Amino acid sequence: MKRKIYYVKIKRPIKHFYQRLTRGFDDSETWNLDFEISKFILPRLERFKEISLTHPTELTEKEWDDILDKMIYSFYMNTVINDLKIPEYQKVYDKIEDGFKLFSKYFWNLWW
Repeated sequence: MKRKIYYVKIKRPIKHFYQRLTRGFDDSETWNLDFEISKFILPRLERFKEISLTHPTELTEKEWDDILDKMIYSFYMNTVINDLKIPEYQKVYDKIEDGFKLFSKYFWNLWW
């Protein structure tokens, strides 16, 4: 038991520090990868919406803004989903899934 505590409290933080230095992230970021990806994408997607000068040709500017809002909502909710109780999660799950599908569909349109 002492060996495990030693590893968790002393050795693991040192290992993670070294990993962050050498590759820019540590193994702990892969334990809940969907959360980490959402944390990375969310602020960038919000900023993209603020500064974007264009939209897909088949959409109006309003439609594109609504789609971006749905994407942003999905990534935001994915960062707070652990705080939701099961019935609340079921209510928002379909909206989250829709936003991720839109992200996939319009991925190539996320350019300035």
